[in-house]
Amino acid sequence: MTAKDRRYPLWALWIGLLFLLIWVIGLLPPILEHLSCGNAADSIRSGYRLLCHGIPDRCPLLFGRPAAVCLRCSGIYVSLFLGCSTIFPLLRYRPGWRTVLITAALATSIMGLQWVLEFTGITSPSILLQVGTGFVWGTGLSLLFCRSIDILRELSRIT
Repeated sequence: MTAKDRRYPLWALWIGLLFLLIWVIGLLPPILEHLSCGNAADSIRSGYRLLCHGIPDRCPLLFGRPAAVCLRCSGIYVSLFLGCSTIFPLLRYRPGWRTVLITAALATSIMGLQWVLEFTGITSPSILLQVGTGFVWGTGLSLLFCRSIDILRELSRIT
């Protein structure tokens, strides 16, 4: 590895900022409704339904109205931002591919288990649990996503 390889990966920052932008867009509908821009808010809510269920009881409230993004997805997007822009660059060459895969699988299992327990009624939806499992899953996913891109970039330089 050369010194050039140890530079901060700007592409990871851009990907992290993209996830942050997606989250912020999910927070806009109540603000737009407060500013009497209901059509724009409805358009965002409609488009955002592809990314999040948007159940009003599970969404953060702004100006007394629910956002288009739920609390779990908020945890996912914030952790994707932090994972891509901060955690991955700090740990870029430390964990091997196998470790990243195991971490992502474990994070997915944790969120999946919590979802199944909530869906079956064994546990009730807790704000802290939803944000926490979303954050754990997003962090594991961001490491897997960024490490995959890093490997593909290295392979493209070799060939």
